[in-house]
Amino acid sequence: MNFQNTLLTLFALFLSALCYDQSLYNTNLPIFEPSPTAIIDSSHLCSNGSTYNIALFNSNQRNMVALNLQLCGFAIFDITDIEVNIQLLKHFEYQHLKDQVISLSITNSDTFLWVGYSTGILEVYDVSQSSFPLVYSTNITYQNSFDNLNKVIQFPDLNLTFLTCLNNFKVINWENNNLQILRTYDFLDWNIMNIRLAMNQSVLIAQGFLSLSFYQQSIENLKQGNLNLICSYTPSAAYDLNAFEVIQESILVIQIDLYQYIMIDITNYIQSYDGKSCDPNKIVFLDSYPSNPQGGFFALSLDQKYLYTQQSSIGVYVFDVSQKKLQIFQIISTGGTSMDIQLSKDGQHLFYSNWFNTQIFKVTTPNLNLDVPNLLLNQYQLVSYTFYKGQGGSFDNQIIYQEPQDILYMTRKDQGSAVFQYEGDGMLSLISLLDYGLPDVSVAYQAQIPGTTLFYQSREMLGLQIVDYKDVNNPIVLKTNITLGLQNVKFEQIIFNKAGTLCFIANIIQLIIISIKDQLNPQVISTFETSIYLGGDQSLYKFSISNDEKTLLLFPELYGIVFADIQVPQNPQFLFKLYLGQIYFLQQTTDSQYLVCGVSFQGVFIYKMNSDRTLTLISSVLLKGVIYFQWLIYNDNYLIVTTAEIDSILLVNIVDKTNPIVTQIISLPQDNPIYWMLPSKDQSFIFASAQLALYQFFIQSPIIFHSQIYKLIPISNSNQYLREQLNTNQTFLVGDQIEIYLVNIYQSRNLYISKALYYINFVIQDLPSWMQFSPSDQILSILVSKDSLVVDSNGMYSKRSLQQVILLCYQQINDDDFVNQNLGITLEDSVKIKQACMNVGYLDKSGFVSPNYSPNNVFNLGTDYQSYQFIQKWNQTANQLQQVQNFIQFKLNQNIVNYVVQFFTVSSLIVDLDNLNSPIQSNQQQITVTIQVSNGLFVSKLYPGILTLINSEQNIIQIQGTVQSVNSVLNNKINLYLNETSSFNSTSLSITVDDQINYKYVNNVNLQNASFIKLQSPVLVVKSLQSDFNQQYDQGEISVQTPFNYKIDDKVFYCQDSSQLTYVAKIKIAEGQYQDLSSGYWLSFSSNERTFVGTPQLSQFNSEYTIQISVTDNYSITHDEFTIKVNQLPFLVFFQIMIQVVGPLLGIFGLWKYRTVFYNIVFRQFMVYTKEVAYVSENFEKNIIIADNKLEIGNLLWTQLRKHLTSNYSKQQIEEIIEKELASCHKNNQENQIVQKNNIITFYEYLQNQINPVDNQNIEGGLDNNTESKEDADKQNMFTNRCQTSNQQLFHLSQNSKRNPEIITETKSIYQFQQQDKSVNSLNRSRSQTLEQKATRKLVQIISKVQFLNKQQKNSKMKNQFLDGNGKINQQFITDFIIKNQQLIQSQNKKISKKYFQQLKNGQSRLSIILRGLAAEYYIDCSPICKKIIFLLKEKATQVLKSTDWYRAYVVNQPQTIYDDSFPIYKINKESFSIAFNEIVSQMEKQKHNFLKLNQNEQENNSSALFQKLTQYLPLIEEYLQAASLGIPSKESKPFQVSKGDCLYCSQLSVRSIKCYETNNLFNCCVNAQSFLEINEVEKGLSDNQRLPEWMQVDFNKSHIKIKGIPNEKSVGQLRIKIFDSNGYMIKLFDIQILAERKEKQKEELFQGSNLKYSSQQDNIIQLNSIDQSPRENFFLKIRMNNSDEILDDCDNYSQQIKYKQANKNSKNSQIDN
Repeated sequence: MNFQNTLLTLFALFLSALCYDQSLYNTNLPIFEPSPTAIIDSSHLCSNGSTYNIALFNSNQRNMVALNLQLCGFAIFDITDIEVNIQLLKHFEYQHLKDQVISLSITNSDTFLWVGYSTGILEVYDVSQSSFPLVYSTNITYQNSFDNLNKVIQFPDLNLTFLTCLNNFKVINWENNNLQILRTYDFLDWNIMNIRLAMNQSVLIAQGFLSLSFYQQSIENLKQGNLNLICSYTPSAAYDLNAFEVIQESILVIQIDLYQYIMIDITNYIQSYDGKSCDPNKIVFLDSYPSNPQGGFFALSLDQKYLYTQQSSIGVYVFDVSQKKLQIFQIISTGGTSMDIQLSKDGQHLFYSNWFNTQIFKVTTPNLNLDVPNLLLNQYQLVSYTFYKGQGGSFDNQIIYQEPQDILYMTRKDQGSAVFQYEGDGMLSLISLLDYGLPDVSVAYQAQIPGTTLFYQSREMLGLQIVDYKDVNNPIVLKTNITLGLQNVKFEQIIFNKAGTLCFIANIIQLIIISIKDQLNPQVISTFETSIYLGGDQSLYKFSISNDEKTLLLFPELYGIVFADIQVPQNPQFLFKLYLGQIYFLQQTTDSQYLVCGVSFQGVFIYKMNSDRTLTLISSVLLKGVIYFQWLIYNDNYLIVTTAEIDSILLVNIVDKTNPIVTQIISLPQDNPIYWMLPSKDQSFIFASAQLALYQFFIQSPIIFHSQIYKLIPISNSNQYLREQLNTNQTFLVGDQIEIYLVNIYQSRNLYISKALYYINFVIQDLPSWMQFSPSDQILSILVSKDSLVVDSNGMYSKRSLQQVILLCYQQINDDDFVNQNLGITLEDSVKIKQACMNVGYLDKSGFVSPNYSPNNVFNLGTDYQSYQFIQKWNQTANQLQQVQNFIQFKLNQNIVNYVVQFFTVSSLIVDLDNLNSPIQSNQQQITVTIQVSNGLFVSKLYPGILTLINSEQNIIQIQGTVQSVNSVLNNKINLYLNETSSFNSTSLSITVDDQINYKYVNNVNLQNASFIKLQSPVLVVKSLQSDFNQQYDQGEISVQTPFNYKIDDKVFYCQDSSQLTYVAKIKIAEGQYQDLSSGYWLSFSSNERTFVGTPQLSQFNSEYTIQISVTDNYSITHDEFTIKVNQLPFLVFFQIMIQVVGPLLGIFGLWKYRTVFYNIVFRQFMVYTKEVAYVSENFEKNIIIADNKLEIGNLLWTQLRKHLTSNYSKQQIEEIIEKELASCHKNNQENQIVQKNNIITFYEYLQNQINPVDNQNIEGGLDNNTESKEDADKQNMFTNRCQTSNQQLFHLSQNSKRNPEIITETKSIYQFQQQDKSVNSLNRSRSQTLEQKATRKLVQIISKVQFLNKQQKNSKMKNQFLDGNGKINQQFITDFIIKNQQLIQSQNKKISKKYFQQLKNGQSRLSIILRGLAAEYYIDCSPICKKIIFLLKEKATQVLKSTDWYRAYVVNQPQTIYDDSFPIYKINKESFSIAFNEIVSQMEKQKHNFLKLNQNEQENNSSALFQKLTQYLPLIEEYLQAASLGIPSKESKPFQVSKGDCLYCSQLSVRSIKCYETNNLFNCCVNAQSFLEINEVEKGLSDNQRLPEWMQVDFNKSHIKIKGIPNEKSVGQLRIKIFDSNGYMIKLFDIQILAERKEKQKEELFQGSNLKYSSQQDNIIQLNSIDQSPRENFFLKIRMNNSDEILDDCDNYSQQIKYKQANKNSKNSQIDN
């Protein structure tokens, strides 16, 4: 057989001819996990419960198990989610009348559960229903006595059911939930436990306590329950029978308790029945196995290959019975007693019950390591054959191993060739020898012609020789010295093609191709001249042929690799060559994808074979020494390599062809290289021909372990772990806690594991501290350490590291182990040899090889006389005794096994900086990353969830946190400031990653490749600082003696990576020279606020100052500057100068000193606000808005916008909206009819209760109330006169609308309050009806005229929609209009900066609200009716309120958060507005009645229509009221007025102080004068909020001032608050009235009283319950859709109301004075 054919044949037979049984390679082997998947503990149900029986069934697609708990009844569990959640479904508790449960059985395809009790009671439950109802119950009897049911056995295909009882079994019929006993069979034995059918259902076997009874009958009789007892078999008279099972119809496995398992064949036994009995001698005993201690029951797999049985205190024995043998397949340790065992229908779960619980085991994936060779076995098992070697050894060049004949053909160089017979068990004998005795001529190689017994042998310079080995004992040389007609002959390796038609011969300078059609006369057909292609090379000794026989794979020893095409053998073509140096062997993998070659002193190279038959190197592994030979084994996943000079044999793992790993090395004696190797077909061993011996290396372990690998996952807050099963060959991470359970498979003899050793760096050592092994449990525990890692050539620990643990195992030697027919050793001899080994100390008393024994020591068995005499039996010939001793030693060595457990470890710290999403991976919670930069500064910033540390030089940054947080930071990049951008390419980073458990990851990267680094953006000047300054101060000019305030816009300087910039201001003193602003200088700068403040004095007039601003983010810095021109002289300053110049002449110079006093007195009326009310123990809060110069900016923008508006256009727009809304309102006329009733409360009373609750309480202290009462009375008299005039004007406006259609009609009121009592109402009713009829008729004409004009103008399209469809201000249109207009203006003429443009885009910004208010003011002015209504509302409010805050009567400002660029939200006070408006409308109505005379129906209809017209104005009125509350209307402002509405229109820095005063009259007379001159006020606090009342707090904010606090009892009285600017001018004044604490009852009465007053008016008021007054929805837009029957009353009754109110107030004041 030739070399190439041998190679192919070995690989083709690999999977089918392994030394292990082929079934072991089945991935579906039923190997169960060593530890239970789940445990059902029933002790919580009952302390006396012991699980005796198990019944498995399926109900409603759920898997169930019923457990017999004996004295605790029985229970049913749902085990569908067997690994996650086993649920108790029902517990049938113990009952004394029934006594304990003794059996559970399932029948009728999982439909019925049969329960037997010790009292003879039988119950049947329907388990197909979820409630498990009881469907049948009876008493089982036998001969009129109670009987016990042991088991219910059913054969469904025969419709046959048996009840096994104490000493009988019953054939029954179960139909329609009814039991019928067909027949009862008495049993000579007792306690019937099992019934089985055998012999194709012709024999029924029943198991008793001691015996088996056999019944023979036909199938028909069997179905009818007619049985014929033929014989009975008692396996043992001394021991009980535990269980039996039928296999393959005639094979019985019987467990004899406390004795043994036996396997018998009953075929002949049954056939021996002679009508009376059966012959027990016909029973064939097949196998037996010890059964001790006590056994249990059986469970048989569906394929009947595996039998599961119990053994107390041990667990489960799994027998492989497929080969008619009791071969132990697996032992599952459970402990405890043996009760019951069941196998699930799918065979995936095994249920084992003992006394305490039920354990459930799961089938797992086999992991037998059969595909991993083990060279380390040969530390003990290596066999060497030297008998044929001479002194100094011999160069035996080639081996051919022929199986199954076990013949070894060897070329022996100078000694010719030899044939050996391998007899097994380490025995080799020489058959024949061809010795030519020619010292200079050797037989180099030989090959067998396929299909023949002919061998071609190369004799180098003598050519070929043909030998016939038909008789290996006498080989015949047929022909010799065949030179093939060539002159230069030195023939070496020979290979035949598969067909046996061609022969290829290496001739050192060429490759010869010959035809062997005539096998004795070969003919050359072509040559391939390698010397020509390789420059005269003469080293072609060996070669190979590709698997497809198309390519010659030549490897001249002194060159490398050469490929030649031989598809046309007559004309071989050169393809490819690769120089490697010295190469001795090459192989192609069976899949033809790779080429593996050994290169001397370099190692093993693995090439990828390309489609064009070229090579690509994919990996290599360095080996020491000269590689002489190599051979691929184990499906090309491993490589056996031999080396010379450093003589050894190596095992290389090439499972991953890109990463070959040397796993094991066996050293050989010096000067003993191996020249050739060849594995057996099953690859269990390798023959290796060496200089000094022929070695037999064993590479397959005789022990089979299943490795069950678990990863232990700690349970939080516990010392317990969860087991996670790992896949085969899964790599372990550093930090993982692993347990490897070694499960014996097919372990027929006892095994003892002595210890575990660690194989590292090809040296055997003790286990490291991070590994432990428990020999008793066979568990290898691993806490993977970084010490397991191996550094690569780059100094990194990133690659997988192979770990090998050697388990030193000893197998027990049996008595028959030394039997050998070839050596004449009988069983008796074997027992004596075993005893002799014990005597010498080679074996211990248990039959295990003693640890004192070593194969390397001299073996001498006959040390004692008895052994010596015995051993002489084989000393008949010279070699016989030596052969016996070698055999005995071989047997001892084979039972010492170095079993190797292999696994890979890898760093759990995986760093891939190119992976942006997850650059770092670790199984640890916390990691630390340290980065050092060669050039640059790390930016100090906060990273979310990370602890960041930067050294003082800022060239090292360290971040600590979770893996996820650190990855997030790296993904978002770390900011680095580079000093010089030109050094970008030369900057490097050193990265260190540490998770405290792995070796630190250290790497250097160039900055340009560091994707996790972001260069810090520099600070830039985006906008000219001078232009920004000029936008706030035209041309950069400011005024003397005027507070100067300039804030640098945040858009001037910009840094993309930093929002925290530091500003430094310096003043220019000379060209290129700047100095800091000194303290006390007229100009100061706040870096945090980016604000300049100061007041230039007259001495600075007509001066210029250049200011430099330096801005930095602490890394980069930039500069810009601007110039301040102090060249403006305000009028007041000019006036001041004039006074100072002229004053001495006029004698009035002293007045200037008290200018602020005079100002505060003269302009006081513009700054006084209505008092606030606070209560003791209740929180008080008042906000004063600081609006800066926003109103000034708004007026500038509105002035430009106003130029595009005309009064006529605006009025026309209002009319269009009103007509549109009026049309939609007509649809609702019938739905909102309101009935008018009398008023109960007046607006004055309501407002007085809200603003002046002091009138209803006794006041102690405070300011004089008479003054305020007098002011109220004056206001009321003034209002009475103005009201009459205003209402008349309003009415006449509506009358004149017929002549002037541009005049808008009055607005319809929301609420209808009457201020007359019933008597007044009844007196005026008849007179008002006539007036209403006339007024309505006139108003209808007006509305008709307006509608007619609107129709004429209907087609006039309006381009500017400043009002939306609801009559509200169209904020978006105004904003767009202004922005568009500003964009058309040249930059030098623009009025506002980009900052204000951004504010305009925000509809809720202060600038947007101001523009909205200015627009509302404009449209109110365009509508005379709206304007007059506003006037009347103001006049009514000023009865109680000051004119400065009259809007408080109609708006509400609740406590809220105030932001820098937004105003607080104001809501309409629906109660006060409704009362006031209805009073106005009521008086207007009365005025109309004097002019119009309509009948009642006309009046109602016309007034209703007119009301619909007027209500459309209400949204615009609301806009104005909200604007008034913010002080926006420009026509309302007075000279020098800073406080407008609730706002201060000045900068924050202008507000200097807030002072608090109390009243203390200096003398009793001239009280009003004292009050006017403010000389009766005593200051309670000083500036800067010092010595304010204890309860009061003042918060100065950028956007507002907040006065708040909770007054106490000492605070009752009245305080006066004054706010002053930086020059001492007062800008706001108001009082705070502090009242005594309100009792809860008073609060409740006040609330209820208010409700009672208003509740009686609910028929008058439009229902507003559904109206949402949120700031985003206009209050009036909803209510104007309602209707009313009474409109347009005048204010004739106001005078009476005011007088009535004044009288009440005077009465209250008099009571207070008293």
